[in-house]
Formats: sequence, C-alpha cells, structure tokens
Amino acid sequence: MNVTTEVKLIVEEVERVASLGDLLKRIEGEAGGFVLGDFGWRGISRYSYLGIKPREVISFRYGQKGDPFSLLDSACQKYRFKGDEELPAPFVGGWVGYLSYDRCRYIERLPDEVEHDIGLPLLWFGFYDALLAWDHEKQKGYLLALEYADQNEDVTTRLARLRDLTQAGESREGEQREKPSSQPPELELLLTTMQRNITREDYLDKVTRSVEYIKAGDIFEVNLSQRFSCAYGEPPGILYEYLARHNPAGYAGLIQTQDYAVVSASPELFLSKRGQRIVTRPIKGTVARGRNEQEDRRNRAWLERSEKDIAELNMIIDLERNDLGRVCEYGTVEVLAERQIEAHPTVYHAVATVAGQLRDEVGVAELFQATFPGGSITGAPKIRAMEIIDELEPTARTVYTGSMGWIGVNGDLELNIAIRTVILEQQRAYVQAGGAVVADSEPQAEYEETLTKAAALVNALRITSGWVKE
Repeated sequence: MNVTTEVKLIVEEVERVASLGDLLKRIEGEAGGFVLGDFGWRGISRYSYLGIKPREVISFRYGQKGDPFSLLDSACQKYRFKGDEELPAPFVGGWVGYLSYDRCRYIERLPDEVEHDIGLPLLWFGFYDALLAWDHEKQKGYLLALEYADQNEDVTTRLARLRDLTQAGESREGEQREKPSSQPPELELLLTTMQRNITREDYLDKVTRSVEYIKAGDIFEVNLSQRFSCAYGEPPGILYEYLARHNPAGYAGLIQTQDYAVVSASPELFLSKRGQRIVTRPIKGTVARGRNEQEDRRNRAWLERSEKDIAELNMIIDLERNDLGRVCEYGTVEVLAERQIEAHPTVYHAVATVAGQLRDEVGVAELFQATFPGGSITGAPKIRAMEIIDELEPTARTVYTGSMGWIGVNGDLELNIAIRTVILEQQRAYVQAGGAVVADSEPQAEYEETLTKAAALVNALRITSGWVKE
C-alpha cells in the first residue's frame, strides 16, 4: 500500500536569472538536469522551468519484469501537495521525464519484430523538490522548494543551491555560446551526412504497402517514419540552445542523464491537465515555410484547403475524442478547435484542440493506458496502425513519438508528443520523422514530408557539431 507524503511549497521571488546559454552551461554534466522552455528568448510558452539533482529517479527498461504504468502511478501517489493557495506557476515540483513510444507494448500485444538498438529506458522520471520557474508574461521568476511535513529537512540549503545556479551575471548579452545560423542546403544533400534505417526506395515501397492496407480496409491512416543518425560529441545544451533560438517550440525540453540525453523542440501537446480538465492538441497537416513572403502565403493557403490534410486531422479528432471518452465524464468531451493553422520557423502545422472533464477516480496509470501513445503519431484505428508500424519500421522508436514533460505534486501535468526530438546516446545523435499515410497518399510526397520535418534538427546537428564552417 502506498504511503503519501504531504508537502508544502516554499517560494522565493527573483527579478532576474541567467541567460539560457549560461543556465545550460551551468547544468552541463549534471545527471538529471532538465530545462523546459527557453527562459525568455522567444517566450512561446508562458513558463520555463529548470532543475538539477532529482531527489529520486524511477526508470523501466525494455524486457524488465513488471508494469511501467503501475510504477509511474505509484510514484505519482508518493508525494502530494495539499495546499489550496494560488500557485505561482502550473508546475511547482514533482516528476519530470519521458515515456518511450515503445511503452505501447505494455498496453497492447504487438508483433515487436523491430530492432531495439538504442539503449534508453522505456520510462525515466526524476522527482524534483527544488526548481526554478520563470513567468514570461510577468517577467518574474520563482525559486521553488518542497518541504516535507513528516521529515526534518533544511529547505534553505536547496534554495541556496538553486539561487547560486540561476543568478544572473553582469550582463545577459554577449555571452552566448551559439554558433552562427546557417540556411540548410538541399535536403537530399544535407541528409547524405546521415545514416538511415530505411533507404529511400524502401520508404517509398513501405508507403505503397501502407496504402494497400488502407484500400483493403485494415486502417484509415498510419504514421510511417524513418530515422537518421550521425556521430555527435557535443554537450546536449549546445544543441538545445541552438534549437531554442532558431526553432522555438511550445513544448521544448532537455533531459540529460549520465548515459544519454533527450533534446526536444516539439510543437505538439499530448496532454495537459489542470484540475480535472484534460486537453490534447493533435497535429495533422504540415507544409514547409516559403523561401519568400509570396511563397510563404501560397504554402499556408495550400495547407488551409488541402483535402487530404483536412481528412487526416478529422480522423485523428475522432480517435482523440474516443480516447478521452474512456476516462472523462460522460458528455464532457468536446472539440474546442477543429482546425487551426500554426506558423513555426520552418513549417506550418494544422492543429485541433480536444478537451474533456476527467472522472475523479482516474489516476495516471488509467489515463495513460487510455490515451498513450497519441493518435496523431500512430494512425487510426490505433491498435491496427501500431501493428503495421511494427511490421514496416525496422527499429524501435524509443522516445520519438512518446511523450516528455512534467507531472506535478498537485496532480496537474503537461506532456508533449516527442516529435522534432533528438536522442543523444554513446556519441551518436538520432533524429526521426514521419507522416500520415492515407488512401490517396503519393509515396514521393510522403517521403519529402519526412525530410522537411527532419531538416531543422539535422541542420542544427550539422552546425553545432562543426560539420560546416560559417
């Protein structure tokens, strides 16, 4: 039986903190160090967070006995904030980490014929009882520490360590570690520097096979991806800083451990929970930004009226409504926005918003079992689509298309869909990109869409590792 430890919040306001570059340099080499957001560079998200030295860590590896969902559920019940005061930020302490896509194998029985060639755990979360939260709207920061009701611990020590770590220097300007930006070369040329898990010809063939499954009535759509990798020996903070400046994203994050790191520039929300209100924002529909203003407007207009992309998003909306309906109060699931076009530095995306009111008894395990992984990166129907992904993709996805983010001591949470995400392990970088295949998909167009999505990350790796001299 789980014993819950009650915690209360200690808050110290700060007017300034170090620049993003300085913060990343200061946590370099810190196992368990994390950053969520950009600390004011673009301010796409209202809040940014930073923490080091988790109080405890939970992880679950492929092939390990037990249930990763129960492990996470037990961890989330271990500490609970019982206060009723207004919180300075949505996340004031709790668990930060990721869920691998391959955790779906603990929900459904899948063929599992893929090669598990990246050694990351299926789940990794650290519990942070001291962190920095920065409010971009108020231009104010908060040093936050949790105090345990049943333990005699010195909170001031944790706050002092956090204060030293985050305090601003003499100037926030002129100290950036970032290398100059560069426009990427032609995509095919850029990707010659990368190793692939699927050849171009194989990918085209797999799209054709996917269309055959659709026409046979097995599925309506499936997300098919390919992976690129290269040698990479730079600290993860260098890559994260570059992406924050040149490809800012609403759900970006960095998690680093002793053996690997995950760097995400994700624009997609998997789940946000505030109280009992749950929200998901699936993306379906992507087009590259134009090379000039006229081409940019033309590309956006094309995405707005693309019948293929409209149909893709409608199918995923139905899937998400069904997933949320399994854990929400009857009649509360609603589509808040059917289709909005969002502008990002290198692409336009079409996004929907679906929300509902969670039933009171639903815990973390039941919530994830009903909704994970996100439907936008599997296809519909979800289970059959995942079976086909297992058949057609040769390697395990690991963190790619899983989720990354936080689960707070007050029960709230926010997790992204881990697209636009780089895995760094054993001096290698892995980038994966995919797209939805439907009945009228054209193989070459689907292939080019994956290159468009991968380009910004590959170019960031290319520049930060010194592949090119600016």
